[in-house]
Amino acid sequence: MSVTWIDLVLPYSVLVPHHASAARDGTWPWASHLSRRARRDTCIALVIAAVGAVVAFARLPGLARGTVWAEDGSVFLAEFAADGWTTMFRSYSGYLHLGPRVITGVAASVAPLDLFAVTMTVLTSVIAGLCGAITFLATRGVVMHMVPRIVVATVPIAAPLLPIEVLGNATNLHWLGLWVTPWIIIYRPRRWPVSVVMALVVLVAALSEVQVLIFLPLIVLTWRRGKSAPVNAALAVGVVAQVMTTLAYPRVNQPSDVHLTVMDLVDSTLAQTVLGAYTGDNQAVAEALAGHGLVLGWLGLVPFVSAGAVAAWVAARRLPPGASRRRWLAALAVCVIAAGSLLAVAAVMNPGPRYAMSTMDSPELRDFLFSRYAVVPSMFLLAIPALAADALLTRRKGRHSNSPGRSGASAARVVAAVLVALVILVEAAALRPPWTRRSDGPGWSSAVTAARQSCTTGGQDEASIPLAPKGWAVTIPCPDLR
Repeated sequence: MSVTWIDLVLPYSVLVPHHASAARDGTWPWASHLSRRARRDTCIALVIAAVGAVVAFARLPGLARGTVWAEDGSVFLAEFAADGWTTMFRSYSGYLHLGPRVITGVAASVAPLDLFAVTMTVLTSVIAGLCGAITFLATRGVVMHMVPRIVVATVPIAAPLLPIEVLGNATNLHWLGLWVTPWIIIYRPRRWPVSVVMALVVLVAALSEVQVLIFLPLIVLTWRRGKSAPVNAALAVGVVAQVMTTLAYPRVNQPSDVHLTVMDLVDSTLAQTVLGAYTGDNQAVAEALAGHGLVLGWLGLVPFVSAGAVAAWVAARRLPPGASRRRWLAALAVCVIAAGSLLAVAAVMNPGPRYAMSTMDSPELRDFLFSRYAVVPSMFLLAIPALAADALLTRRKGRHSNSPGRSGASAARVVAAVLVALVILVEAAALRPPWTRRSDGPGWSSAVTAARQSCTTGGQDEASIPLAPKGWAVTIPCPDLR
């Protein structure tokens, strides 16, 4: 039996749900088909991971790559420097942050302090690429056609709002965990190693983001599948741990006298989620809203609503009945519900003037800023056209298949191509936003040098290093700077 490069790079028999060793040995009658499919999926996942990491890194401006974000420095780095790896399960702001703490610990352990910011950017970019690869693998059996499936996998790498506050820092990387969790739960693993790997991903996501609890109902789809048990257990364990942490160390929110109405939530969803699915350009959106109002949000919603309606109708008529159709419909439901509700829930839990959009006049709309809470719902919104394209490309076989004729099939392919092109063009146009929350620094390396000099000449015991956004800083003992 020959050994290929892919055997050396990655054990695809673990990542892809096929008994690959039997396939290679030819002990199955359809072994060659399984082997090709397994190798193909693994190669594509590797390419998505590698290219995705590079793209995620490149989407950030040069200074942003060398800037440390808020809690990455003031909380996770400071606590790791003081107490080491014992801080991994420490509560902050009412819940656990396992993923960000591990990333910060690794960066602080492998790189000198001067290179901490760049190391964090590299590590988090790699994780963004891996989230794309995991999305691709987890959508097998849900998204049936390769092109729509790859398009869905690009969302956690290329969604327009990601560079503003999520890419390149560990604090906000939990949003990618919130994205990837439902795809893994819907996924149907066929081998125990696959299930265990996916369960570990879900566990880390759940121990980093408390909002994954909204996906608990999806367990109903998979609770009878034995090999889904590790994933379901991981989600349950993570959610229980987060709830217990919140009860023991409740989050203290700043009091707010803002009382949001239903129209505030609707208008905020239109401005933040819908327009955020098209662009991450804050200034352009603010000027457009000031000039034309929220009618832009309603117009922007039309393609997604149309795609969702087409997807549901086509799926009901053309997808074969059974588990595959249930998983596909569950994926569509997750995308629709998450896109429509996540921002509203966050606004209710964290009310502020920025969400009171129904009463804003033109000058107030010029101060519009995208919220980090809009990132994930805008990502799920972007996935809807790809799911619709997948449904349109599916041809149900059989005598009573309701399949269209040749002209209908051609029209379906054209519409599917348009939907896929919509997502690709949106992502391509928004790859490099004109501004991010870290575009103006402060640069970490130069700040560390200045702090080191102040320790040497000023005779002080510690030094403060500024972080992004303005007003954040981390205090580091002078002995740690030498």
